[in-house]
Amino acid sequence: WQEVLVPLVGARWGVAELTGNSRTPGEIRAVRAEGLRKVAPALTPPGSVRETGVPPWEETIAGDRLVGRLSELVDRELAAADGGTVAVLGPPRLVSSLRPKLHRERVSVLTVQRAKGLEFDAVIVLEPEEIAAASPRGYSDLYVALTRATQRLGVIRTE
Repeated sequence: WQEVLVPLVGARWGVAELTGNSRTPGEIRAVRAEGLRKVAPALTPPGSVRETGVPPWEETIAGDRLVGRLSELVDRELAAADGGTVAVLGPPRLVSSLRPKLHRERVSVLTVQRAKGLEFDAVIVLEPEEIAAASPRGYSDLYVALTRATQRLGVIRTE
């Protein structure tokens, strides 16, 4: 930062560590913190400034039941979001085949790369280990996926 900023602003700059997070509720903090440790172990995860009362959930689904069960879970999250948005974030091999099967108003089925910078009321992350293994920045991508939710977070693995 010094190399970039000193020529522009001289000594009038500083570094401050983010200590509070208003996007992600406290219930998701532990999941988010675990992801951050894999990306940047020296950083302290920021605390959350709010709670929702809804803990993150995880489910393992048989591969041949994925579409049906995921459809049920998306409907459940839509109802809980009460007019809000739901995202299903996963590896490219799943996203392209699931998108037409999960087509609903207020639902986005995206790769993590497409979700960067976006927020959703509820997020379902598919196959987190596959997301992490998919690229040299895999754990960073997984961290992005785990931090898109503003209210509710679910994680699905297949067996």
